[in-house]
Amino acid sequence: MSFIEIKNIVKEYQSGGEKVKAVNNISLEIQQGDFVSVMGQSGSGKSTLLAMLGGLSHPTSGSVVTDDIDLFTLSSESLANFRREYLGFVFQSYQLIPYLTVLENTLLPLVPGGYSKKEQRDKAFSILDKLHLIGKTKRLTDELSGGEQQRVAIARALVNDPLIILADEPTGNLDSMISEEIMRIFTDLNNDGKTIIVVTHNEEMERFANRRIYLKDGKMEEVYNGCS
Repeated sequence: MSFIEIKNIVKEYQSGGEKVKAVNNISLEIQQGDFVSVMGQSGSGKSTLLAMLGGLSHPTSGSVVTDDIDLFTLSSESLANFRREYLGFVFQSYQLIPYLTVLENTLLPLVPGGYSKKEQRDKAFSILDKLHLIGKTKRLTDELSGGEQQRVAIARALVNDPLIILADEPTGNLDSMISEEIMRIFTDLNNDGKTIIVVTHNEEMERFANRRIYLKDGKMEEVYNGCS
């Protein structure tokens, strides 16, 4: 059985008095340990699909089942618990809190988890050390470079040790050298057993994935497997 199973998923929006299908009847199976890149032009439905995979947006119809959990049958509280246990999110805009330090931003997902303060700090320092940020824990995030800010965002996504990383254009604001560094971090995470799903418009970055999915006008055009 697939780790993630997407069945006939549709997402409709109202636009100027008519319905637009941002995602149009996509079905897809993802195995645990896959590294998937989702490609397509702006408006193809990439980010909308990723948001539904993360339980951040409900589909108009269809289902997403992860590890035998049907996401959109869950209560709001259960869905939040699912996201906290299974998912780490990384965004193009980093979505860091500027008045918090690197350490404080990294600790945020642990606050509702029932960990002691020592456990929280131990987990955060362990992740920050792996991402070569241990010397910057007291810095405010707007004092960092773009690449460093994205590494903080990755640290925040990893601190709960999730099974799945969902990344939406994680290299979109970065130069080619730093983009390569970020994608190699994702590769290392994938080698450690994480399932990685990355939305990207950058064809240079898709080569890191072992599966490539192409969307056009909300529909899945192509799926290439085994192309790392």
